[in-house]
Amino acid sequence: MDIEDVSIWHNKKGSRFYAMFHTHDFIGMITLKNGIDWENSNQYKPFTKSLNLVDDSLLKPDRMECPFLYQENGQPKVLAPAIKKGNESYSVFVPIKKNMANIYNKKMDLRLQDKVIVVTGGDKGIGNGICNVLADEGAVPVIIGRKEHDVQKAVDAIKQKGGKAFYAIAELTNPEECRNAIKKVVKEFGRIDGLVNNAGVNDGVGLEHGNYEDFKRSLERNVGHYYLMAHHTLPELKKSGGSIVNIGSKTSVTGQGGTSGYAAANGARNSLTREWAVELLPYAIRVNAVIVAECYTPLYDRWIKTFENPEEKLKEITDKIPLENRMTSAEEIANAVVFLLSEKSSHTTGQLIYVDGGYTHLDRALTKPSN
Repeated sequence: MDIEDVSIWHNKKGSRFYAMFHTHDFIGMITLKNGIDWENSNQYKPFTKSLNLVDDSLLKPDRMECPFLYQENGQPKVLAPAIKKGNESYSVFVPIKKNMANIYNKKMDLRLQDKVIVVTGGDKGIGNGICNVLADEGAVPVIIGRKEHDVQKAVDAIKQKGGKAFYAIAELTNPEECRNAIKKVVKEFGRIDGLVNNAGVNDGVGLEHGNYEDFKRSLERNVGHYYLMAHHTLPELKKSGGSIVNIGSKTSVTGQGGTSGYAAANGARNSLTREWAVELLPYAIRVNAVIVAECYTPLYDRWIKTFENPEEKLKEITDKIPLENRMTSAEEIANAVVFLLSEKSSHTTGQLIYVDGGYTHLDRALTKPSN
C-alpha cells in the first residue's frame, strides 16, 4: 500500500491521536496509541509503513464502527472508535472511496454561509446551542438579550472558535427596544435571513395561587415578543425570503400544573406558527416550530434544584423519556432548528416538530428497560 499523504491530529475531547492518510484509491484513518508524542512528525512515518501488516479481518465492514469523515480547511479527515480484538488494541483502517468522501462530510451544506439569523435569548441554554450550530454552519447568529455582559460573553465564545456573531441589547417586553434591536441589525448587515424566537421562562404563574396581573405579565414575557420580533423582522424577511422558527414547550400539549401563563403562551406560540405560515405564504416565508420537552439548561438546572432530592427527581424524569432514557441536548434541538432555517427544508412550513425523544407522544409511563 503506497501512502501518498499523512496528517496527524488530536481529539481534544480525549487523549487519542488520529492519522489520516491517502492512497491512490482510498482515504483512510488509523487510531494511534496513547502516550506517544505523535506531534513529532518523524515518529509516525515508520508507523504508516506497517499499515500493510494490519490484520485483514479488521478491514471488513462488519468490524468497522461508525466511520465519520469530514473536511477541515478543505482537508478530509476521519474519526472512528478504535476496534479491539480480545484484550489487544489494534490500529483501525477505515477505507473510504475518495469519490464517496463528500457523503461523510461533517457539515451538511445547509447553504447558510453568511446568512444573518436573529436569535432571542441566544446567550444561554437552547438559544446558545442554536447560535453555536449556526456559527458552525457559517451563518452569523445575532443574539438579542438584555444583559450585555452575558450576551458579549456568548458572542466572544463563538468568535474565539472562528465563527461570526453579533448582538443587540433589548428588554424583550419593551416594544421600542425590540424595534431598535432590529434596526441595529439591519444597519450593521443590511439584511436579515431568519428569526428564531426562543426567549422565555417557565415562571410558575398558576391558577389557584396566581393572579390576573401576573398571568398577563407571563403572556407578555413568553409570547408577546414573539409577535414583536416577527413583526419588526418581516420587512427584511420579505426581501430575503427568510424563515422563522418558534421554540415551544410540551406544556402546550401535556400541561404541567401550576403554570397557566407559560402553558397558555406556548399554546399561542403553536397557533401563531400556523397562522403566520398561512399569512406569509405569498412571500414564500416559511414558519415552523420546534417543541422541547426535557432539555437540561441553566433554567432547568435551577428548577430541578428546587426539589428536596434533585438527583432522584431528575432520574424519575429521564427514566420516562422513551428514547435512551436521557435528556435532549441543546445541540440536538439546535440541529433541528438550523435545518428548518435552511433551504434543505424548503417545502416545510406550518409544522410543529417535537425534538423530545418521544416524551410527548409516546407512552410516558414507559419505564427504563432492564439490562
